Amino acid sequence: MDIVKFSKKDQKETSKFMDKIWDEMGEIDEGWKKKPKDGFSHLDKFFHMPTEGFLLLIKDKGKIIGTGGCVKLNSTDALLKRFYIDKTYRGTGIAGDLLTAIVSATKELELSRIVIDVSKDNVRAIRFYEKNGFVKYDQSPDEKWRESKFPDVFDYFFLSI
Repeated sequence: MDIVKFSKKDQKETSKFMDKIWDEMGEIDEGWKKKPKDGFSHLDKFFHMPTEGFLLLIKDKGKIIGTGGCVKLNSTDALLKRFYIDKTYRGTGIAGDLLTAIVSATKELELSRIVIDVSKDNVRAIRFYEKNGFVKYDQSPDEKWRESKFPDVFDYFFLSI
């Protein structure tokens, strides 16, 4: 398995992978409905590449099995987005490997903290982030961060790097 930076040639396959994840989650939680602003069709623009963000892919024999990236939120914080692992690979440790690569890429942007919103119902994700050093905190609404306006739906976590 390899962790690589997203390039435009990966657009179609990455979008298809993310669609699959959202379809799976939509079967569990009706809140997972795709919207054009979710950025699947123009991932390079969604992640403000190359200077304000990045997207990493995990590939196994050329097939995308995981994604994760960050968008620069302000002078210190990167907002973690689209952190997905194919369900057949969950529990194998590759999510931790991807998170390590994301931390390194965030440091390259000269940012000192990674923040994330997690649905309060997503116990598995909350456990993963806490196990990997993320700390829960109270987030004020931020115009650049749509999910920050819904503290009744999301918990907010940060990781100092």
